[in-house]
Amino acid sequence: MFVFRRRILRISIFQKIAGIAQGFWQGILTVRQLDRPWLFALQSVNIWLMFYLMTYLCFFCMPQLPGFPPSRR
Repeated sequence: MFVFRRRILRISIFQKIAGIAQGFWQGILTVRQLDRPWLFALQSVNIWLMFYLMTYLCFFCMPQLPGFPPSRR
């Protein structure tokens, strides 16, 4: 298994994916160092909720879109 790991890590696409995953993990660890990490998490969830609601409301604004998700009834 270790031999295959070395071969896989030499492929450039996997190096790129590993770099992205490492950066993501470093970001998660950085959140733990904030003064109020729970507030950061709450604001992040709030931002994503607002993005979703903004898109959701746009489906109701146009009469051509009543059959498309998420406004399907």
